[in-house]
Amino acid sequence: MIDRAPHTPSCEIPTLRVRSRFTSRLFASAGSLATLTNVARLDKRTKTGAKGERHAAKYLKRHGFKVLARNVRTYRGEADLVCRDVDGSIVIVEVKSRVLPAENRVRRGTPENALTVFKQRKLLQVADDIVRANKLHNVPIRIDLIAIDFEPTPRRPLAAIRHYQGVVQRS
Repeated sequence: MIDRAPHTPSCEIPTLRVRSRFTSRLFASAGSLATLTNVARLDKRTKTGAKGERHAAKYLKRHGFKVLARNVRTYRGEADLVCRDVDGSIVIVEVKSRVLPAENRVRRGTPENALTVFKQRKLLQVADDIVRANKLHNVPIRIDLIAIDFEPTPRRPLAAIRHYQGVVQRS
C-alpha cells in the first residue's frame, strides 16, 4: 500500500511512504513514484544472479580491476559489470551463475553454455552504446565472462568461479 505524504510544492522532491508487511521505510524519489522490490519475493534465479554478480565484483577487485558500474542499462540491453583493467582498458563483464545439481539430478547446462550467440550480439551492442555515451572511442574495450557455480545447499556457498577474457570478439 502506498500513502502519499502531505501535499508538497512542485519544486520539492516528493516523498512516499511505502508500507508492507516486510518493510516500512520512507523513500524519496526525484519526480517519479518510488518502487519497492521486496527481496523476500524475488525468485531463486534472481537471487542467484544477484549473488553471482556480488561474488564476481569481489573477484575482479581482488585481481586488480576497478568496478566502475553495475547493471548498466542501455536501450539495447544490459551489462552486468563495467570495469577498468590494470592496463587501462574498459572491460564489460557478463556474469553467469548456476547452482550445481544435487547428487541425483542432471545438470541442465554450465554457465558458459548460457552465453548464446544472441547474448553475444547484445553485449556488442551494449558495448557500442557505452563507448558512444561516454566518448571512449580511443580506449580499448573487452568483453569478459565470469562463470560461477554455487553448491546446492540452502545457503548456496561458492563452489567455483572462472574468468574468461575476451570471449566476445567483433567479426
